[in-house]
Amino acid sequence: MSSVEKILTIDIGTSAIKAALFEASGRMLRVEARRYTRSRHQGMQAEQDPHEWWELTCELIRSITSELGDERSDIRALAVTGQMHGVVLLGKAGPLGPVMTFQDRRAQREHEELLAHRETFYRIAGAYPEVGSVPAKLLYLSRHGRDLLDEAEFVIPPKDYIRYELTGQVATDPIDAAGFLLYDLEAGDWSRNLCELVLLEPRKLPEVRPTVSAAGRLKRDVAGELGLPDDASIAVSGGDDIETLGSGMGPGDCYEHLGSSGSIYAPSMGVVRDPDRRLEIYPDLVPGRYMVGGSTAAAGAAERWFRENISPRDVDAEDVFRRAVDAGRPSDVLFLPYLAGARCPVWDPERRGAFVGLSLSHTAQDLYEAIAEGVAYSLRSILERLEALGLGRGGAVYTAGGYGASQAFGQVRADIYGREVRRTTQGEATSFAAMLIAGTVAGFFNDVYEAAAGLRKLAWSASPRPETRAAYDAGYARFRRASEHLRAF
Repeated sequence: MSSVEKILTIDIGTSAIKAALFEASGRMLRVEARRYTRSRHQGMQAEQDPHEWWELTCELIRSITSELGDERSDIRALAVTGQMHGVVLLGKAGPLGPVMTFQDRRAQREHEELLAHRETFYRIAGAYPEVGSVPAKLLYLSRHGRDLLDEAEFVIPPKDYIRYELTGQVATDPIDAAGFLLYDLEAGDWSRNLCELVLLEPRKLPEVRPTVSAAGRLKRDVAGELGLPDDASIAVSGGDDIETLGSGMGPGDCYEHLGSSGSIYAPSMGVVRDPDRRLEIYPDLVPGRYMVGGSTAAAGAAERWFRENISPRDVDAEDVFRRAVDAGRPSDVLFLPYLAGARCPVWDPERRGAFVGLSLSHTAQDLYEAIAEGVAYSLRSILERLEALGLGRGGAVYTAGGYGASQAFGQVRADIYGREVRRTTQGEATSFAAMLIAGTVAGFFNDVYEAAAGLRKLAWSASPRPETRAAYDAGYARFRRASEHLRAF
């Protein structure tokens, strides 16, 4: 490799840790991942070992920089991002036990209690608490792990623990702070009222610093062990919601993520609240800018459920989507994607999924198409609420996530949304966004948004076809009616 300045990013994922190495120009050089081996998913429990996170982080850094030799000194900037809504209890000597991740569902009782305060959470933090949310977990720990909670000096998100090991400093950013649902969006600080509801002392929460700002330098001993320069810049960075930047979205556009869950968000300048309290709000990368939108709980998860339980034999997804595009109309089978309850804009955790309109003539391919369309209809309902608030009007929908990668499926969604759908070539959207943040903090870029726009390359785009509009509007109307009529079941 030639001797040029470089940027290193770490992504603490839900199933693996990923390291990516970039040139300061933004060109990705290498990416490597290591899967967790000490995670525990049993019944309602979903835990991960933070010590393993750190061990794998060190292993990945050594591996991904192994070919650099003396050029390791060219690494001038680092950033850590990762999964949100996990709770790391940090004591004087390190983490106190395993981390309850977002998938942990033990706090059912605590969640039900917090629902009595749901309007308070929405007014202050911009979203409702869920079973896997941090408020429910903290209330659970106050009853089932009080000793650990008392011993903890800080309660921090996952990515901030890794940055603590690198720098020795404890801090978080507004994105992860908002993900804790204990952060006052308008005051820009932790809410004492919300902390009292979950029996947590506010002093145990970390200082909140801007996402695009410096977090300090590497500790000398850590730099020596990892072979990194101790004067490299380390950014505060944010949780994995920063991928909105890596997806290519610009002002006026919307952002869509289709992974296990599905979501659509649009940027706003200032806090824009849905008067019906159906849309969530969280801070974006820079002060004064926010993201407004919501999620459907089962997107790719619904597709995976179908493959594993309903149709074990392979369904050629691309063939299904191509046939749907050629037909120019939706399947006559409807799917309600509420396999994990209904999130935005319905907010009904008891609502359940269903196929509607089945006959003996329908095939596995028809059901597969119905699942994809049902997910898109659910996201269209969020998009319509955003447009009603004057957000994300007229722009494109930039998509990220594995379930939304197919261009043919992108065409189906464009027809359902009535909006152009675009996908950029940045496959590692979260790592790419972390690189932009680290590079801006280090001075390689003047502005994260300008840098993202300059490096954006389009993989494909799909425009809505006027001739399909009436058919998909009718399909969406059927979806809305079926969802309403079947809510009692």
